[in-house]
Amino acid sequence: MNAACFLGRCTTGIIAAYTGVLNLTIASTVACSAIIISMIALSDVASVVVLGLAYGYFSGFCMFYTAACVITDTDFPSHRAGSPIGDCAHARFV
Repeated sequence: MNAACFLGRCTTGIIAAYTGVLNLTIASTVACSAIIISMIALSDVASVVVLGLAYGYFSGFCMFYTAACVITDTDFPSHRAGSPIGDCAHARFV
């Protein structure tokens, strides 16, 4: 799952150049939600591995673009960007 997350973080810039940051974040959030819900139907080890890799890949998108979405949606100047990112990280991990 961590390797798929790393791959997801590496490929987000390429995909977001065509789709847009916010559109990619919304799509990856919906994909992660669908994968979590589909984990109810796990039946064997192969399905656990496939869903784990898929979730890791799409969660890499969510982790990578959290700060970009926060900065895009605020009216802070670029030299004061740390405050909204810190507030978002605090709210996300607490």
